[in-house]
Amino acid sequence: MKIIIKADDLAGYPGKNKIIPKRWQKFVDIIKKYNIKANIGIIGNSLLFNDEGYFEWIRSNEKFIEYFNHGFLHRKFNFDGEVYEECRNTSMEYQLQLITYTNQLAKEKLKIELISFGAPYNATDKNTSLALNKTNIKTAYFLAEKFEGVNLKDRIDIEVPVHCPNFNEFKNSFAEKEYAVIQVHPNSWNDYYFNEFENMIKFLKDYKFIFAKEIA
Repeated sequence: MKIIIKADDLAGYPGKNKIIPKRWQKFVDIIKKYNIKANIGIIGNSLLFNDEGYFEWIRSNEKFIEYFNHGFLHRKFNFDGEVYEECRNTSMEYQLQLITYTNQLAKEKLKIELISFGAPYNATDKNTSLALNKTNIKTAYFLAEKFEGVNLKDRIDIEVPVHCPNFNEFKNSFAEKEYAVIQVHPNSWNDYYFNEFENMIKFLKDYKFIFAKEIA
């Protein structure tokens, strides 16, 4: 069984001394400690700033981390009672523009080609799939509609509720399958939640499951 850890919402603190949030550093340290792999979603607008310290930190972790396109704005908007999200209820052209822009920034600033995509809030529609078909993206997470690449949809929740890892809930709901995506938000965690995450890793390693950076 392959385990894909999907960690959302990486963004640095441009212009501040603490370039990388401490919680992100702690997450990566845990990944390295257990010699496993994980996937981190970069919010594209964090690459607009010429912050070489942030860029170098991202590049320095490539042995353990695969980075994916996690949108550009990570915002949703309300207009006349209608909710518009980056990749839902918006045009294909708009979605393609933002997906492509994040990929371009990653290539220019990080020298990294992003070939995986996970929408902000996991909110997608048919236009997302149409847009992705026009890019180099090979793997996507939780798309509402099929696209030409691999759509990873099977998941096991550890954050119950979201942002709050709960090892007992995870263990009780765990079921073996071909693969499973475990979605996490490390920048929301306190020490207790990091400990719950480590308990999950120990549990999975005891069963000799494979931690994959990608499945495509």
